Amino acid sequence: MSAQSARIRPDGAGPFGVNDASAVVDEDRSFRALVRLMRSDIEAIRCWGSTIPRRIYPNVVVAWSYRISHWLHIRRLKPFAMALAWATHAVTACEIRPGAVIGPGFLVVHPTGHVIGGGLIAGRNLTLWARCGIASAPTHDFNGSPRLGDHVSMGMGA
Repeated sequence: MSAQSARIRPDGAGPFGVNDASAVVDEDRSFRALVRLMRSDIEAIRCWGSTIPRRIYPNVVVAWSYRISHWLHIRRLKPFAMALAWATHAVTACEIRPGAVIGPGFLVVHPTGHVIGGGLIAGRNLTLWARCGIASAPTHDFNGSPRLGDHVSMGMGA
């Protein structure tokens, strides 16, 4: 087994030891789908009734960065997806792996300190408050990745 093939999961989903939930979820890879998801994230923030500047940074930056990196990831542009995820992590201290699948209405209230693994599959309206960690320990068969339903709100330290 070569060094390169050792870094790729048995199902061929991706390098970096990242669980790739998009391998088990059939997703729309179109640009329109990306725009729809980004609009749903704005609607999730708008329901809070906050002012425009509070809606824009850094909550939307984190959500939209994830959306774009995930879109690149499912279009098989994984190095670019990881580069964007790493840049977002450096700027906001929020790590969301591009392989995670998060439904519409993603809201990050306090973006600093989150760690979201690549195997996460979450439904609509996921809300993260502060310093949430959602990941599984890497194993050889990559079982045990979290699955969250619709309308989940995770509090501090969860």
